[in-house]
Amino acid sequence: MLVTGAASGLGARVVTAARSAGWNAVGIDVVACPSIDHVVADVTDAMQVRAAVEALATRARGLDAVVTAAGAPRPGVPDHTVSGVVDRPASVDLPGTAAAIRAALPFLLTSGGTVVTIALAAGVAGFTRALAAELCGQVGVTLVVPEGMDAGHTQGQEDQHRAGGATPLHAASTVAAAVVHALGRPPGCEIRELAVTPPGARRDVGSRRPASTA
Repeated sequence: MLVTGAASGLGARVVTAARSAGWNAVGIDVVACPSIDHVVADVTDAMQVRAAVEALATRARGLDAVVTAAGAPRPGVPDHTVSGVVDRPASVDLPGTAAAIRAALPFLLTSGGTVVTIALAAGVAGFTRALAAELCGQVGVTLVVPEGMDAGHTQGQEDQHRAGGATPLHAASTVAAAVVHALGRPPGCEIRELAVTPPGARRDVGSRRPASTA
């Protein structure tokens, strides 16, 4: 399994959960990932991503899954503490996700593997749905939508979040467990969309497409 953004935040939690479930995880990030085989690369640079994916896939003797967590909320970054919507550079969201998947696709087509995208922006969600339609029957595609996630706030940030009347936040480890759950489905039982909603959170009808399985 290849995880982008593997050094910290949600990506690091996905690595931990995946390894506990028996996956061999490799990673890409802009900083080193000491606990796993990795390549330091910037997902906004398509050439760096392609070289990193090819190197890791060669060392791992193929890829069975890709999880695009680069750009997901990380600890101690105030802009990433809001529920459901984050203000991040667009180049880390959709182009970074697309670059990683494009580079990994030849390996996933060979293995019949699975892509899991983490969608905190509408562009990633739309891209993932189009990808699922295009690759149906060849590569599994799952869209995970974390509707409120704590990537490791300081206590003050969390207190401020709750004082503002906001809904509870999921721990990043909970979202990571959902990712691994999606990856663990047997052949022919693919989860297309998975919304991870905190207890007590209200989902406005029509605000998002409902999660579905196929």
